[in-house]
This record gives sequence, C-alpha cells and structure tokens, in this order.
Amino acid sequence: MAPPALPPELHSLIIRIATYSPACFDASPDARSWPELERGITTEYQTKKALTLVSSQFLSISLPYLYEVVQVRKSSSMHRLANVLDVTSFGASTSGLRSPRKVEYLFVSTWVFHDGKTEVALFSSLERVLSRCVGLQGFGFYSATPQLMKHNWMTAIPKGVRFVDWNGLIMSLDFTQIVDSISESLTSLRFSKVRVKQKSPSATLPKLTHLSVPEEYDLTVLYDWSMPSLTHLHVKILSSVTLMRVVEHFGNSLRSATLGAVVERTLLTQLATTAQNLEGCTYHFRIGMIQSWQLVRSHPSLQSIVVLVSCFIEGDNEAWLQMSAFCCHLQPLTVANFPKLRRIRFVGFHPSFIRYTKAGARLDELLDAWNLSGVEVRFLEVTDNYECFMFPL
Repeated sequence: MAPPALPPELHSLIIRIATYSPACFDASPDARSWPELERGITTEYQTKKALTLVSSQFLSISLPYLYEVVQVRKSSSMHRLANVLDVTSFGASTSGLRSPRKVEYLFVSTWVFHDGKTEVALFSSLERVLSRCVGLQGFGFYSATPQLMKHNWMTAIPKGVRFVDWNGLIMSLDFTQIVDSISESLTSLRFSKVRVKQKSPSATLPKLTHLSVPEEYDLTVLYDWSMPSLTHLHVKILSSVTLMRVVEHFGNSLRSATLGAVVERTLLTQLATTAQNLEGCTYHFRIGMIQSWQLVRSHPSLQSIVVLVSCFIEGDNEAWLQMSAFCCHLQPLTVANFPKLRRIRFVGFHPSFIRYTKAGARLDELLDAWNLSGVEVRFLEVTDNYECFMFPL
C-alpha cells in the first residue's frame, strides 16, 4: 500500500529547511560579517538541484528556491543563466503565470579577458540576467577587469536592490550613477577600487544605513552624497577631507564606527566629538593617540568600545613605555565622563604582558574602577583567521 501523499505545503517546508543557507546580505546588513572574498559565498545549489530530480512534484516545489542565491564565475555560466531566465520569463508571460525561477541574490565574479568579444558577450548576458531579476535584493560584483568604460548592464540593476558589494576598478562617475539608480531602496553598501578623476555627481541615498570602505581608496566619490540615515560606518583610509565631511554632515545619525589601522590618529577624537549619538566604536590604538579621549572629554551615548592593540611586544623594553602611554590614553574613560559606557574589549593584548610592572599596576587600577562602575571588560585574542576568542584568565 502506497504511503499517503504529503501536502505540498509540507514538501515545501522540508525543501526550505534542507536548502536554506542565508546569503551574507540577508544574515546581516553589516559588511563586516560579509565574506572577505567572493569564494566565501555559499549557495547550496547542488542540494537544491538534486531535490528537483526526485519527482515532478519536488521539481515544481524546488524551482522557487533553486535560483534564489546565484553565484556566477564563468562566462559560459552567465550565458546559460541568461538563456534559462529568458526562456522561463517568456513562458511565464505567454501563459500568464509567474516565472518560478526567482533570483534574490546575484554574485558575479569576472576575471581578465583575453579579447574584447568575450568581455562584450559576458556583459551583454549580464544585462539580460539583470533585466529578469525583478525581485533582486542583493548584488555582488567582483572583478579583476577595470570597468573604465561604461557598459549597458550598469543601468540594468533593478530597482529594489537593498545590498550592494562592489570590488572592482570603476570610474566614480559611473559608480555614482549605479548607486543613484537604486538609491530609493539601497540600505547597505560596501565598495572598493572606485577611481576618482573628476568631480563626482551628487547622489541622495535616503535609506542607506551601512557604509563600508575596507580598502585605502580615495573617498572623494562620497563628497556630494547625501546619507541622512547612515548609522554604521567602516573605513580604512588614512586621511580624507571627504571622510570628515561625511562625519560632520551625518554624524547625528551614526551609531557605530569602525576605524582601520591606518586611519589618521586625530579621527577618533573628531568622530567622538561630532557624532553625539554614537553607541559603539572600534579602533586601532597607536602611539600618538594618548590624548584622544581626554580631548573628547565626555560623551552622552557611547556604550561599547573595542580597542585593537598591535604595538606591544611581550618582553620588549619599549613595550613598558608604550603601555604607560596606553594607560594614559584609557584614563579618561570613566562612567562620570561617559555615563552610558558598559563594555570595553581589548583585542590582541592581555594584562599578563605587563604584570608586576608600574604600568600593570596602573592598568589594574583602571580595571578595578571599571568593574566597580559596572563596565564589563574582556580581553580577546586575534587568531590567524582574524576571529576573536577570549583569553583564558
């Protein structure tokens, strides 16, 4: 006797659980949690493809999930995807039904082309793909080929895209036009390698909350961008008038800032002084930042601080002098001056490095004061893959 047929809703739930692997965009709008490279993206495509072969019922139920996260690394794959979406979209339009193949997240990797025809063909197929991705939520583009000539696909990115991850050389004029075309929906943006040769046009991004520029490239492209909802900022650039313009214009909305190791030493003070609603700050301590918090004096909303320390070498005589400077840097961080402060994290440093020294005694006093004030302090270790773990005490 054949087992009773399961309802389609239950089949759909089983397939959803078996294949669900959230795209990095969907998991978090914060670009710090996105993969460093495009190869860190997972799509679970093979599992979904296998489920479509189980039965005709599984095929119809699995199709909506098969293409929800698509990663394309080869020109041939781009051409096939364009053909599949063209056929299904045409079939859906003639039958009056909605196409079952819906791409929600598209990640495109391109490499150096050996001839112009291959490049033109690839981007022509990409334009076709994008024109069929009506419900696209996230778009990642990773290229070793300079996009110094404007291509039609750049204006084919559908409106409604919320997340963009861009790592490829492009002129600022073209990049701003890409961003401006999806400005009404864009909430999170990470970009690298935007080249500025002339004044970039203005852009208004009313919903952008997360902005990340993880490499040391010119930020002039941002000069006339309006980002009134910006809450999270991650930058690595050494010094930039544009960066301070961003902080000054939109500092009131900022809630979290991450400053890279090469950021200008004075930026921490400028940021904390300007962004009065800032709740979390991550930065790298360097000699020359002794008075940073002293110059800030106080802050009404700062709750969490993460300090990355790499200038101390255990057993190095110079380290003791550096530690003394480090303690001076931390001295103003009291609850009296920073009434909302609740968490301090130190990454790459542990008090055992300076135990039984004058600097160690001074740090112990700070730790005791924070503990009595209800400030939680943790010492974290940076491993080779840059994940943080608590030091054993």
